[in-house]
Formats: sequence, C-alpha cells, structure tokens
Amino acid sequence: MKQLAKSILIFLVAMTATVMLFQGRASAEEYTVPSGTVYWESSYGGGTGQSATVSDENTYTPDLQEDGLSVKIDGYSILNKDGSIIESHFNNGRALEEVPPIHSGNRMMLHIWSEKGYRLGWIDAQDIKTETVSPSTITEVPYSGEREWIESVDSKEPEEIINIMQESLKEDESIPRKIYILGDFSGSMFEYNDDVMQKLNSYTGEKYVFGGKVEKFSYDRDLEDYDIDTSSTDIANAFNALSNVETDAHIYLLSDLQDNVGTELKTNKAFRGEITLVVYGTEYSYAPSRFIQRLRRAFPNAILTGF
Repeated sequence: MKQLAKSILIFLVAMTATVMLFQGRASAEEYTVPSGTVYWESSYGGGTGQSATVSDENTYTPDLQEDGLSVKIDGYSILNKDGSIIESHFNNGRALEEVPPIHSGNRMMLHIWSEKGYRLGWIDAQDIKTETVSPSTITEVPYSGEREWIESVDSKEPEEIINIMQESLKEDESIPRKIYILGDFSGSMFEYNDDVMQKLNSYTGEKYVFGGKVEKFSYDRDLEDYDIDTSSTDIANAFNALSNVETDAHIYLLSDLQDNVGTELKTNKAFRGEITLVVYGTEYSYAPSRFIQRLRRAFPNAILTGF
C-alpha cells in the first residue's frame, strides 16, 4: 500500500508540473524603438557620453522596420529631477524579466540591445513602444494525432519564430533549466535557421546545426564552414549527439521534419523534460508525423510540444 501511495503521489506531482508548464506561458512584452531615437553611452543626466541614432544608415541597427527596431531591455536607471542616478541595474545582454514602475517626479532610462545582438545604449523610457505578445502558440502534440497536428501547423517567417521562441527561452532561463537548440541546416532550410540561430545567440544553452552530420553552432562561423553534409537530413543523429542531456532539459528542434536517413534514435526513458518542435510549413504531413511517432518511442516520458 505504501508503494502504491508513493506511485500515485509521484504521478500527481508530474501531472501538476505539466499543467503549470502550459498555464505558465503568460503574455509578455515586445519592445520597439522608433527610427530617429537617440541612444547614449551613459544614462546619467538623461543621456551623456557618445551617442548614435536608430536609422537605416546605422551599422548597428540593420533590422529597422517600418514600425521601428525590435530590441530587448537589459538594464534600467531611475533618475531624480536633477538627472542623478538613484537606482540602476544592468544585466549585460540578458533581457530583464521585469522593468520596475517609475515613481512620480523621477525619470527612467532603459538600456537596449538589438535583436541582432548589438549592444546599443541608454534611451529615455518614453521613447520605447511596447506590445503585449502571447507565446500561447506553443501547444502539446496530441497522442495518436500527430498527422492532424502537423496539418494544423501554419508556415511561419523567421521573425515570427524568433518572437515565440524568445518568450519560451526566457521562461527556460527563469526556471532555470538547460536549453538545447537543434537547427536543421539541410538544403533550403539553412537560410531560415541561420537567421533564427543568429538572433537567438544571446540566450544561454547549447546550439547545434545538422544536415547528414551535426556540429556545434558558432555565432562567428559562416555556413560553408560547417562540415555537416547539407544534402541530407538526419534528425536522429542530431538527437543522438546529445548523449549527456539533462533529464529536465528543454530541447528545441527547428526543422520541417523531413528526415530522409532513418538513423535509429537512441532510447532515453530517463528524459522527462520538454521537446518543442518548431515546424516549418510543409505540404507533406505523412513523413513528419512518422518521425514524431519515432521521437515519442525514443523519449517516452518527455513532454512533446510544438508550433
């Protein structure tokens, strides 16, 4: 009876954790800086030292869109009416989980990085635009409904994938749990995934690229520098390369799931973390659904999600 009660307790804890995981995908803030905004070297006095302007001519703001430049906030300074700093925090490239409210009579400066990974500087908080975005697009892949799920997944542009993944990665870092990102660089896939991987470079975790072979991703390497055989897609080989993956880790797979090699997936019953399938639109639903079923058999205790 004691053993039975213990088993039931473990099951309930696991189920509660799963429910919390999906309920915990709360809305988040996406930040945009308009063209023409000036950023500064120091927040003191409302902006001092060297400065530059967000514009098409600025080498460090190359992703400027019509509505502005997408940025992350990694620091804040609260100033009094004289411009002196009374409170400051800098997270050196890692996005802040929360920006504190500003009190009446004070002024706030925010430190920003571009999504491309360039450190910019300090701007007045009034110059930033916010938009609430929801990562609820990430859903659990239903058992025995893999093909229907694949057919329901819309094709996505890299920017949309980046926005959704950034929020999920922030959650991973706050838990915290180890992050692994596997980018399919085979054939026509590498152009999309190179863009995504480059823009997610500031997040912690291990990143790999694969075709027929797999290698660690490096921010400063060109595509032709990887010896990964882009003529084939061996997803199983990429998973098998994660031989010492933590049991509670979060693995992201960026692929169209068109595995054409058939390498055997190593079974990992100890893994109880999450595997998220970042699926690019495909007209073929049969082959990807077959691969998802293979993935389930290899990781029978994993939480399988995707978008």
